[in-house]
Amino acid sequence: MTRMKNNSFLVMTSPLTNVDFRSVPELMNKRFRCLQCVELRCIANNVWRVLNIEDKSFDFLIKPQNAVPMEFHLTPNTWDEFVKTYNKFDIIHLDPPWKVGRGNPLFGFSQRYETMNFEDIIAMDFLKGLNDGGLFLCWVVNAHIHNFIEYMNKTNLQFIKAITWIKVGENGKVQTVLGHYLSHGTEVCLLFVKGSLNDKTRNIVHMLPDHFIAKRTISSAKPQTLLRILNESINQFKYSLRQLDIFGRFNNLEPNWITVGLDAKSFSSRK
Repeated sequence: MTRMKNNSFLVMTSPLTNVDFRSVPELMNKRFRCLQCVELRCIANNVWRVLNIEDKSFDFLIKPQNAVPMEFHLTPNTWDEFVKTYNKFDIIHLDPPWKVGRGNPLFGFSQRYETMNFEDIIAMDFLKGLNDGGLFLCWVVNAHIHNFIEYMNKTNLQFIKAITWIKVGENGKVQTVLGHYLSHGTEVCLLFVKGSLNDKTRNIVHMLPDHFIAKRTISSAKPQTLLRILNESINQFKYSLRQLDIFGRFNNLEPNWITVGLDAKSFSSRK
């Protein structure tokens, strides 16, 4: 097995199951026995693309250990039932399917989500699932940053800071897309605390950066950088916390997180 560029591997073997995939052990699967030449390319976190000698391809999903994906449609009613069943969490990470522009354009790589406007997201009342002193992180489109902060400060949430993702391509240069007024090369995740920080969440907040640089992979998919920093902080302090990722995708699964959403157990690689 030879490592190639872009986190890919070139494998020449028959049968394929004789290969020791140490970095991708789950690929040791009967379905690959008929392949004689294959390229494995990591196209997103937890997602590998398999290309065989006939130029046919499919994506292979790998669930991290101790990650808990739960696939169901989130509505105000189902969210209420979820909180009653699973109780509250110490950290909630939210990546809503924001409605951008007119109509109901497809958001991200899922074609199953209906996009939501500001009022729809507020109506979900995600705070009922957050413990006092807990952290709430939400990705917000530029058009709603001011309104979102203003509304949340009227509740029991206190705004702490904005965390900016600077998007880069394979060449390491900032990637921009055309926005309503300006070209955008960043996305923003807003960080709040419910009530006041406790000793645990205060230590975690001190470990978070105000920005990070990460590659853009699939449309709307967020990088793992933020969730991994949170996990590293929790592990470093040996805390026992409950973490929830809402509207999560399969490529965002992380150990010790519950991931809830329609894409939690499946993946579409639509560019």
